[in-house]
Amino acid sequence: MTLHTIEHRPNRAVITYGTFDLFHIGHVRLLERIRQLGTTVIVAVATDELAAEKGERTVVSYRHRADIVRNFKGVDFVIPETSWDQKAKDIAAYDIDVLAMGSKWRGRLGHVAHLCDVQFLQEERGVSEDALMVRDARHFHNAALSLAISMRDARLARRHARRQLLVSRPTLRINCVTRVR
Repeated sequence: MTLHTIEHRPNRAVITYGTFDLFHIGHVRLLERIRQLGTTVIVAVATDELAAEKGERTVVSYRHRADIVRNFKGVDFVIPETSWDQKAKDIAAYDIDVLAMGSKWRGRLGHVAHLCDVQFLQEERGVSEDALMVRDARHFHNAALSLAISMRDARLARRHARRQLLVSRPTLRINCVTRVR
């Protein structure tokens, strides 16, 4: 694929679809490559309801995910993706020239191939929301475990210090003298 400067990008409208939950470097690179395919980039972000229908549990709400994508410098418009059959309608409604999707969608978009050019872009290896959540969950688990161990160790150390203090504390006797006038 040839990368074009902004002046040399093809004058085409490009659309892509995705959930864009836990926005990461893979999303950034995918959107940058999509931007090179045309002058107008439309991103359809899956609503929370559609994500749930797909079996995905989002961490970030649709409104926030859409705001994140909207503020990406290569994106011109963000629309909600509310249903599976929306692609054909959007291609016609927005006069789309290119539908760009990640390579995992290869073989699943035949129903729109006659409407526009469909391009599949290679996704980043090892970068996904699932990988991020597993890594972060593992990191959180390890941090929580370390904290629990250090708290237990601190409790044991305090308990030991108290015992030592009780055992080794010398007994002080104070003789009180009362003066009588």
